[in-house]
Amino acid sequence: IWILTDTCLALYCLEMIVMLSLRGWQTLKEVATQVDILIIGCGLAEKALSLFWVQQDNAITSLVRVLRLVRIFRITRLLQRTKALRELSKLVSMMATCLKALVWSFIFCFVIMTVWA
Repeated sequence: IWILTDTCLALYCLEMIVMLSLRGWQTLKEVATQVDILIIGCGLAEKALSLFWVQQDNAITSLVRVLRLVRIFRITRLLQRTKALRELSKLVSMMATCLKALVWSFIFCFVIMTVWA
């Protein structure tokens, strides 16, 4: 798993370098490029944290998990670009919309249960 993760991070970095060399610094103004830079930065930060700290430290482990979640945005961008996976892209976007409603439902249930307790 770690080899695959490191390979993907290296490919993301290579893609960003190639994109900057082909399109120039003007691509840094695009929102998609800024999101890619954020994702690559989170991946590099995760790699640095995993190298310098022991895995059993709970604060660092939770931070690394958050950084891994940020990389999921990269996969959603891939789904949007690939025409063969349009249905999967629609499913992911519908799931994100449904997730927002579920979070508010859980908050509402938590408030009601706390008031009645």
